[in-house]
Amino acid sequence: MSLRILLCVCAMLSISLAAEQWQPLNGPLGGDVRCMAVDRSDPSSVYLGLGTHASMGSEYADGGGLFYSNDAGDSWRRSSLQNVKVSGITTAAGRIWAATYGEGVWAAVEPSGAWIPENSGLGSPTVLCITGTADHLVVGTMAGVFHAHPDTAVWVPAEMPGERQIWGLASAPWLPELMLAATDSGVWRSDTGGDVWSFAGTGIEQTNLRSIAVGADGRCWAGSRPGSNQDAVVYCSADTGRTWAPCAPLPASRADGVWSILPRPESVLIGIGWLGSGMGRVFRLRDGAAEWEEHASVHYRSVRALTEVPAGGDRILAGGESCGGVLCSTDGGDTWGYRLTGLDAGNVYSLRIVDSASGTIMAGLGFSGALARADEWGASWTRVDSLFPSLFVRGLAVHPSNPETLYAAAWNRLYRSTNGGESWASMSASVSQATGIDLSAADPSIIYAGATQGVSVSQDGGDTWSDPDSTLPGTVKAVVADPRNARHALAAREWSHVYETFDAGVSWDTLAIQSCRTLALHPTDPQWIYAGANGGVYVSIDGGATFQFLTSGLPGLWVNAIIADPQDPAVIWAGTPGGVYKSIDGGQTWHFNSDGMANLDVRAFEFHDESRRIFVGSHSGGVHWAFADATPTDGNSPGTPQPLALRLQVSPVPCVDEVRISLLGEVGPDNGVRVALYSLDGRRMHSGGFGPGNSCVWRLGHLPAGSYVLRAESSSAKASQALTLVR
Repeated sequence: MSLRILLCVCAMLSISLAAEQWQPLNGPLGGDVRCMAVDRSDPSSVYLGLGTHASMGSEYADGGGLFYSNDAGDSWRRSSLQNVKVSGITTAAGRIWAATYGEGVWAAVEPSGAWIPENSGLGSPTVLCITGTADHLVVGTMAGVFHAHPDTAVWVPAEMPGERQIWGLASAPWLPELMLAATDSGVWRSDTGGDVWSFAGTGIEQTNLRSIAVGADGRCWAGSRPGSNQDAVVYCSADTGRTWAPCAPLPASRADGVWSILPRPESVLIGIGWLGSGMGRVFRLRDGAAEWEEHASVHYRSVRALTEVPAGGDRILAGGESCGGVLCSTDGGDTWGYRLTGLDAGNVYSLRIVDSASGTIMAGLGFSGALARADEWGASWTRVDSLFPSLFVRGLAVHPSNPETLYAAAWNRLYRSTNGGESWASMSASVSQATGIDLSAADPSIIYAGATQGVSVSQDGGDTWSDPDSTLPGTVKAVVADPRNARHALAAREWSHVYETFDAGVSWDTLAIQSCRTLALHPTDPQWIYAGANGGVYVSIDGGATFQFLTSGLPGLWVNAIIADPQDPAVIWAGTPGGVYKSIDGGQTWHFNSDGMANLDVRAFEFHDESRRIFVGSHSGGVHWAFADATPTDGNSPGTPQPLALRLQVSPVPCVDEVRISLLGEVGPDNGVRVALYSLDGRRMHSGGFGPGNSCVWRLGHLPAGSYVLRAESSSAKASQALTLVR
């Protein structure tokens, strides 16, 4: 890596514009729940961790962080641990311990207080699961099992022969030395608190396991992820995990895996994902029963977490891989209802302003097939559940003169509402797996819809549609209509070109750009066209005759959303799995512009020109808004903070393992500054805050040798510093 390239990356990370400060819109409610845990010292305190689904380039994205409840799961609050993928939670030694996917283990005394990275000796920052007792902490990582004492938090590799992935860990307070691990090679058992392990999978045929649990009666349970043409299996052990036998077979429709298990007196509950329909399920098996009972059909891709809350009576909480959030049963699982208050981390795939006069916004949610409606610019949110038997709503369109008429592109088909979203009816049966929908203010009777089969066009307001196979076949990732000419539209085909029609889809011309995922036409200047691709943005200023591929300052990730200022086509916002980036020079240079966002995995934009506000939707981050101008235009804007001069000092140089990072200048101990380490392709490798003396010490021995960039940020300033690791 040349010094010139490294200096360019540092400059990109340190340049600070008069950037927007994003504010939460308090919804939509929900979140991609991956794990839950009840505090052992306070049975009314519950913690949940949010992750992100690895699609649309989001393998590099942040997760939704950690939320907590002090009322047994009835309402939720954001903790101060945000923008991380939380894969497991436990409590031990008076602290909350959060395992993360990519940033190791974090601990805090209070969820709203300071979180400290506890990664000394940890062999991998990718932690898949965690469990703990009063004297033992155990984590499963991509580099094997590690154990530590909660008081010292120095991780030591466990003795477990071979290499395997650890997908689940279980412990029992009444047997503090017993630990069980669900791995991709069966069950492993430790009788020494997690430091020495032996194989304990006798009787398990499907060895690719995803979940494990120990019941109060000593019985143990494990669930599999099936291979091709197999059904998932739940196994039970009556001798604390030494030998196993399969339980009653699951129903005939195949599950994609048993992701969570909750042993209960005289029964066991499991959470699964369902192949085909994409909806998760909760099942119960009573002792001695020959069949499983379906307890809840939930709007989750899969049910990833089940936990019992002792303070809530016969209360069970369920959470899953979607924007569905948390379901609660107060009668042991017979009936269920949502508990979403405060959980403003919905997974937003599409976003449209429905009515400017009333401040009504509609959001299409991912992996649950639901819509959410905000009134009075987010003063209240209403979710419409069970609206579509679909995994997600990728596109929304609004009739320009009648906001009661709405259109939705859901994964299973197209829908129309004529009463502002209160009820919906399906339109085209020939369009399934829809990816987007748009119409033109010039003639809203002409509607374009993209799908995996191609582009379908309606010329009568959605009553009839063309066959996508004969219009523009192939998987279409994005479609956009010209707001000035309804017969003009663009469509982006997957791994292929962008196409243009001037006759409402009868014929299509090929443009000289390809592999794009999002498209935009400037609403007032017809010469400007924008297309988001992998690592950059295509911009045309001559109506598509020529394009420039512009990347300077972008993080090298997919651009999944794009929008331009209606008053200035050279001001552009690009949404990536690594946050919002803004250009004020037509895309020639880009700058990180995500301050205040709860999650950086951006999926959708919307613009309200009258108030000069831009809205952004993200995965497990809900909707945020900001004023589009450097100087906000109304009295609701926050005051402009005074610049805070930031400088970083790193020692030693170069770094082998341990590095001390110091914050220099006139900054107080409660400075609110966070620091993160990035690879040169934009991936965040490590992050944290500053301790006493405005310094922190990191151990980076798990990272490969090479050049990295440190970035420190406050609400008003940024600083960056090159860091070199040698081995």
